Amino acid sequence: MKDIVFTVSKKFYTNIVIYSMNKNSRERGLYFKHYKELYNLIPIIQKTTKEGIKKERGVVLHDINRITEEREHLKLFFQLIQGKWTFDIFHILNIMGEINYNEIKNVLKGISSRILTDRLKLLEMKGFVKRNIQNTRPVHISYKLTEFGEGLVELMIPVVLYFLLNVK
Repeated sequence: MKDIVFTVSKKFYTNIVIYSMNKNSRERGLYFKHYKELYNLIPIIQKTTKEGIKKERGVVLHDINRITEEREHLKLFFQLIQGKWTFDIFHILNIMGEINYNEIKNVLKGISSRILTDRLKLLEMKGFVKRNIQNTRPVHISYKLTEFGEGLVELMIPVVLYFLLNVK
């Protein structure tokens, strides 16, 4: 039997989905260990979002300039999170909490020092990651998600669940 295990935040959940890929198995399907409540909320989240979009369309005049501005904000957001290694860094910091640079590098096999440094600087600059410097010998530098970063990861979890449940 081939299984895919997806794990998320140690703070709230672990091992959310185990999906059995064996077509001959009677146990084929999705199994939730800690996410039943969240899974049940997905239709409510979708309905609430749909209602919000309808209200927005009815109240706000969406002229070309406003649509272009909104698109630019969306593009900036997606460019940031689509950056190579970004999700990996989010995932590691989310699972492991505060962690030092070398530990991140050891977990992310194949990432260059320059890319990791640049990505961490960008995520810090955007407010997703906080760098802690301890004035010891040698200097100890660690990274962790900010409250804003944790919030973004927590909002992505329903999206990931929805994807896993509906991907063909």
